Amino acid sequence: MSVVSRTVAAIPARTSVGTWRTITDVLAPPGSAGRARLEAVTNIAAVLITAEYTRQAPIVVILSSGPRIRIRTAHGPDAADAQAAEIPLVASPCDGLG
Repeated sequence: MSVVSRTVAAIPARTSVGTWRTITDVLAPPGSAGRARLEAVTNIAAVLITAEYTRQAPIVVILSSGPRIRIRTAHGPDAADAQAAEIPLVASPCDGLG
């Protein structure tokens, strides 16, 4: 199985909630069921991002088809460099989730 990895800038470049919104934007388009599911866990995700768990342990999205998605966050001085180097995914992998 192939894996696609991305790094998203977190604190101090963005708040933890802003970081989760960016991750949600990468994974699912507005109005999709997948996006609604991701938005439903905003508070939990923000806590994990604030505690920097996502720096070492990536958020992993495993879909029934397509590559596995791994998203890590960059914190502190690394966040500015990560923000400048953020690359969107070719497609929204969580578009079809219901």
